[in-house]
Amino acid sequence: MNPKLYCFACMHGLETEDQRCPRCGHDNRVRVNGKGQLPFSIIKNRYLIGKALGRGGFGVTYMGLDLSLDRRVAIKEYFPSELVSRETGQSQLAPYDENSHSRFIQGRERSMEEARTIARLNDVPAAVNVYDVFLANDTLYIVMEYIEGETLRARVKAAGGKLPAAAALTLLHPVFGALSQIHRQGIVHRDVSPDNIMLRASTGSAVLLDFGAAHSMELDAESEHSTSLRPGYAPVEQYSRTGLQDARTDEYALCATIYFAITGQKPVAAMERAFGEAPLPLPRALGADISPAAEAVLMKGLSVQAKDRYPDIATLEAALDAAMGGAMGGAVAPQPTVQPMPFMPRMQPTQPAYGPSDSGQTVAAQAVSAQSGSAQPPRPKKPLGLIVAFGVTACAMLAVLLVLLLKPGALPPGTAPTSTQSAAPATATAKATATATATATMAATPEATATPTAKAGVAPTPGWSYTNAPWASATPTAKAGLAPTPGWSYTNAPWATATPTAKAGLAPTPGWS
Repeated sequence: MNPKLYCFACMHGLETEDQRCPRCGHDNRVRVNGKGQLPFSIIKNRYLIGKALGRGGFGVTYMGLDLSLDRRVAIKEYFPSELVSRETGQSQLAPYDENSHSRFIQGRERSMEEARTIARLNDVPAAVNVYDVFLANDTLYIVMEYIEGETLRARVKAAGGKLPAAAALTLLHPVFGALSQIHRQGIVHRDVSPDNIMLRASTGSAVLLDFGAAHSMELDAESEHSTSLRPGYAPVEQYSRTGLQDARTDEYALCATIYFAITGQKPVAAMERAFGEAPLPLPRALGADISPAAEAVLMKGLSVQAKDRYPDIATLEAALDAAMGGAMGGAVAPQPTVQPMPFMPRMQPTQPAYGPSDSGQTVAAQAVSAQSGSAQPPRPKKPLGLIVAFGVTACAMLAVLLVLLLKPGALPPGTAPTSTQSAAPATATAKATATATATATMAATPEATATPTAKAGVAPTPGWSYTNAPWASATPTAKAGLAPTPGWSYTNAPWATATPTAKAGLAPTPGWS
């Protein structure tokens, strides 16, 4: 096979090497690529390099031929001229210095990953297909679909220098969808322009070309970008090597492309606008056929600061379609993305929120506590009324017991309890069993006064803790049958009142407090 029997400019077959191409008219005696790859060199033993079709920040795009499939292709070579150079007649790229070499390697690896991501979008009709990605000559090559047709710039020129807004938006409608799908993959195109939108010769439909400058949205404000840009179509954030670039970056470029299509003029460069050097004329002031409402939407998309633009391409498209009365084919506003509910700890119940119901009446909306993303059944209420009734009954029983104990003559005259008597404690214990949790509190709390005089049988037991015990008050007088019951806790008991006289058998019981 003789590679020179293909047209250097369009890769169609020729009868002789030096023949003028009957398809594109190129004189095949002229084969020059400047600093690009050598004409008719073969890469990866498969791809024939033809004429350089264009140059940009990413590198050079060549006309090519897939020799294995006999298919015309476009081949992009990673060749950032600010980092590397190539001597005439050489295939290898040479970095300017160590720093340039390091940045070149990083950019090459990142671009390879992003090209592989873009290759997964081959089912998107308005995005150019990616066929192959590989390394050769110490650089990166991306083999893409070659599309025959005319660029948007050429169409505008052929139409007399400008298009009506309705016609321009109808042409570009597929590009809105392609960009939205690309952004969902986390990729920013970064080079949307009238030269990178091709109208297929076969169908007239628009296709977004040249993903060579594409970058991942995961690059944050601290990450470094190549400064590939087109003045007039690139927003201010693209002029910096660092800075957040996302869907709004492509939104600005797409709106700038629409601006060109309806006015015939390239927009004022974003940096000039940012520094107040030149304002951006309104499209209608330049004779554009566009409604005031659609013009306002377009100018919002061209805001200098990203925060002032629409959040994404789908929202921009919906706004334009509404302003144009559905001229874009009824673009649908984007639906909100439903995020999984994060884990939340149990919250305290809140007061009901009130709002209008479907019938217009105000109703209470119960707030539901969140626990692990699911609603919990309500806890059963504690029987508060039963607890109160139980407490009142217990207090009444204890009061009756105290009255009986304090009544004179509770025991036969002259009878004094001894240490061996257990009838009274047993009786008290039996009555206290049902009310062990209740504590009887008298209204008056006697104060400890003068040093008490110890009586027989009233000495405290070592290791005890006493409250208002007989020896801690003024000369208490004990009554018969008033011995405290073991295990009880007493406050202001009868034996803790004023001026008792200790009798035999009134020693405190162990375990009291």
